[in-house]
Amino acid sequence: MLWLKGAALGCYAKSCRKCFHAPCAAPIPGCRWDTENFLMLCPTHASLKFPKERSKSKKS
Repeated sequence: MLWLKGAALGCYAKSCRKCFHAPCAAPIPGCRWDTENFLMLCPTHASLKFPKERSKSKKS
């Protein structure tokens, strides 16, 4: 088994307990990323909005 260095990142959804090794999660289809704020949504919660997306929709 090959071990890669990198941080673990939990899904941004408060109720979700999924945690991913960031380099391994990058190729997972359906994961959404907010690279500016270091946030990730797992495929199950990908339909939720990140904080920056919520603020844009309020301004519209």
